[in-house]
Amino acid sequence: MVINENKNIGTVIFIVEGQHFEFSVIDRIFTKIFHYEYHEKRRGKTKYLNKGHNPLSRVFVLNAENSNLDSINNEKYLDDLYEELSKEFSVNIDDATIFFIFDRDPKSNIKNSKGYSEDKYIKLHNYYSNPWENDNNRIGGQLLLNYPSLESYEISNFIDHSHTLKFGLGNELKQFIALDENKNIQLNKMSVGTIEHATQEFIDFINETDIMMDIDDLSSVPLDVYNLEEQIYEKESVYRLLSLLTIAFIQLGIVTIEDGDVNNYIARSL
Repeated sequence: MVINENKNIGTVIFIVEGQHFEFSVIDRIFTKIFHYEYHEKRRGKTKYLNKGHNPLSRVFVLNAENSNLDSINNEKYLDDLYEELSKEFSVNIDDATIFFIFDRDPKSNIKNSKGYSEDKYIKLHNYYSNPWENDNNRIGGQLLLNYPSLESYEISNFIDHSHTLKFGLGNELKQFIALDENKNIQLNKMSVGTIEHATQEFIDFINETDIMMDIDDLSSVPLDVYNLEEQIYEKESVYRLLSLLTIAFIQLGIVTIEDGDVNNYIARSL
């Protein structure tokens, strides 16, 4: 794979659930490593934090209305956010690339008479499957939902074979990081090299699980990962460690997957 450090990415919007760690990770990547323009506003704040100036690559990180995944269906809240971006930063939402980053919460695996209540998540994956334009939605937005999304990304930057690790709850990951005696797992140590490492962990996961990956259309990968992780959780009450943030980087062209990287690779453009 290739990490494209100087790739212009246009306007990118991340809608996240948490108010702390998600902002720290995305800030570190886009300001310290790629040197893009960066704007954030956390839930409850009235002003934006603004860093850098790069009109060809602007990153906005905003909170969803609340940490409940259903909040991404609140069209009025999202419309208000997008209108604010338009007024304050002249963002053309139709030209923006949008990602929703949420954690997969095992506590939401509530059994009922029909088994696990998965339908809601599958519908959301299908509804928010494209960061630019969705058939059933007036604007774009791709849902990247998986087991602690950005804690797992941090670990995958530094730990070999991290995609084989399994955890049940998010606090187990935090404890895993805290017990790192050599203090290798640290946000301030993230670099182009560690992002490459995390990308390889993602590729290894895809190859080892036989998930099909169409570089021209990544809409199905998050749902395929979701279904696989649900199968693992149902049998073992744990999830494989994986972050879908790499999909955002591939979509943006920051990461280029080359021929031979992925076993089940489909390149329709060829």
